[in-house]
Amino acid sequence: MNSKSPAIRYWIDAQDRVIRVNDEWAKFAAENDGGPVGPASGILGQSLWSFIADTSLCNLYRELVLLARKGHPVGFSFRCDAPCFRRVFQMRLNGEKEGVVEFASTLESEEARKAVSLLDCRQPRNERYIRMCSWCQRVEVHGQWLPIDTAVVALGLMTAPTIPAITHGICEECYGKMMAQISALKLAS
Repeated sequence: MNSKSPAIRYWIDAQDRVIRVNDEWAKFAAENDGGPVGPASGILGQSLWSFIADTSLCNLYRELVLLARKGHPVGFSFRCDAPCFRRVFQMRLNGEKEGVVEFASTLESEEARKAVSLLDCRQPRNERYIRMCSWCQRVEVHGQWLPIDTAVVALGLMTAPTIPAITHGICEECYGKMMAQISALKLAS
């Protein structure tokens, strides 16, 4: 995938159910092993909130969706790494008729790197979970948010027979930045 790739898009209805994905969404999911989401047919009709377990992250996205529905397009950058790539995407939320919100992500940059097993969904997992920031891809280790490469070493994952599963959240730094952006958009309206 390169910076000239078409946007990965999905839409939610007024009840926050996923109602449509574009071909690029399905292609990206397939190229990235789809994870727990699976094929598009498995997510259509599902609540967006059923895919977000972290309370802070869920509340943040609810605020963003509300702003988009009120006619304030929202945009932000986020990391979406793969085992062998560091990737930065630009997400844009746009309100449409009847409460529909479009989510569109475009690739801003992609950089090859040595494979990180923690990001490989085919790696054997144990019952533990570690939390990764959905915005910056840092990993929480003993109360600190560390870059993924540093976290892998700090957790001793390079020699572990199995590795923890990843659950996504948002670090305090990224949460603060996003809430400041939301506040600014609310003041502007």
